[in-house]
Amino acid sequence: VAGPDLDACLAQAVGQGEERALFPRLSQLARLLAFFHGRPVPPRQVSPQAAWGYAARLRGQLAAQGLLLPEEERILGEEMQAWEAAWLAFPDREVLLHGDATPTNFLFPDGRAVALDLERLRLGDRLFDLSWVAGELRHAWGWRGRGFDGGEEAVRYFFREYLRTLKADAALTRRVHVLNPFTMALAELRIARNSYLSWDYRRSLVREALACLVHGRRSL
Repeated sequence: VAGPDLDACLAQAVGQGEERALFPRLSQLARLLAFFHGRPVPPRQVSPQAAWGYAARLRGQLAAQGLLLPEEERILGEEMQAWEAAWLAFPDREVLLHGDATPTNFLFPDGRAVALDLERLRLGDRLFDLSWVAGELRHAWGWRGRGFDGGEEAVRYFFREYLRTLKADAALTRRVHVLNPFTMALAELRIARNSYLSWDYRRSLVREALACLVHGRRSL
């Protein structure tokens, strides 16, 4: 498929300080994921177990790599427990997920958005696509030395475009915004596992994820 991927678009936008040039691509990506999530599938409620199981796996992997200090491992465990009640308070139905929403899996040929690598296509919680994109956007700024918060405007724009495309009601809109800090933190911890990143940066991703969990829960 000819055309730049999202990773190349992020490098150009962040590296050259042209963040708003990224927004048309984020609109296309939001519409593409809304298309996936709008496919007819058997009606079934989202179970929080997938998120909790993945969080526990990340916790074990990062601890084994030495990336989690004992105090951080304790905080992560406590946050997982504290978020559980909030998760149950915001139900949703399962949707068709791309399942691996990373920047190199989305290309933009001829004004279109194309998804690649569909081997993880599955039913599940839409936040596993949306928050993965959000985590990657914050990572794009953090990795290039611009600070994680530099990607926040792009994250807000992406969510706004997705919810607008779906014509989401107030309940879904609130669910996405309230629970995103939890799954976005998982996305950041997922990225922190990558050994090609510097150790110091991986540690900063861990701290950023924990801060996201703690501060995000204050808005519940």
